[in-house]
Amino acid sequence: MDKKQIQEKVEQVFKENNLYYEWDIDYNDGVVEIHIDLGDWKHDHIYTDYLMREADFLLIDEQVTYEDGSDCYGSTHFYKYNEELAHLNRVKHFVERNSNGSDNR
Repeated sequence: MDKKQIQEKVEQVFKENNLYYEWDIDYNDGVVEIHIDLGDWKHDHIYTDYLMREADFLLIDEQVTYEDGSDCYGSTHFYKYNEELAHLNRVKHFVERNSNGSDNR
């Protein structure tokens, strides 16, 4: 996936989910950096990781930039597009669309 496609995919994730964090793409290696300042550990950090994983980006690192012992902290999340994850997500979504919830044995 080229850098323009990465940018468009990240912009789509942000738009569809009303995310407001600052983010950048390292155009040398395609790593997406998302900066979350004073975000709740579950509602901001884990939720963003989930959304990016659903968009085929694998979390490769997280660097804490601020913490005070509460549930909120600041960090930069680093993601890389992952073709294997993209394939698994396509399979997962196919199964979800074609499953009626019954046991098909």
